[in-house]
Amino acid sequence: MLNRLFLFFLILLSCKTSKNVSGKNSSRDIFGTWQYKESSGGFTGKGTAWQVPVTLNLTKEFIYELKMDQKIIETDQFKLTTKSHGEDSIRIMDLNNGIDKHYRLSGDTLFLDELVNDGYSYVFLRKK
Repeated sequence: MLNRLFLFFLILLSCKTSKNVSGKNSSRDIFGTWQYKESSGGFTGKGTAWQVPVTLNLTKEFIYELKMDQKIIETDQFKLTTKSHGEDSIRIMDLNNGIDKHYRLSGDTLFLDELVNDGYSYVFLRKK
């Protein structure tokens, strides 16, 4: 009886812990203005080598807008979805006309990975 009670307590505790971990960053946290920090990947593996200020605006109207030195260089509409990846699911930014991206949030850092061979990986920091 004591073993069952202990097992029940462990299961209850693990459910509570997993809810807290997954609830840290919701999909809605992605909206806002992001400042480019770095990139890697591409055919050469060296990233984009952007030198001027680059910002990414993600609006609640699901508009993706990339600006370089205050000039729009890419704009698109997007939706947020998930995709099965083995036993896990990954968050996808599904662009209407551009390359879809896997996204991850960690605090005020946004990681975007293009879902193609030789694609780029980008790191953005939330603009304050």
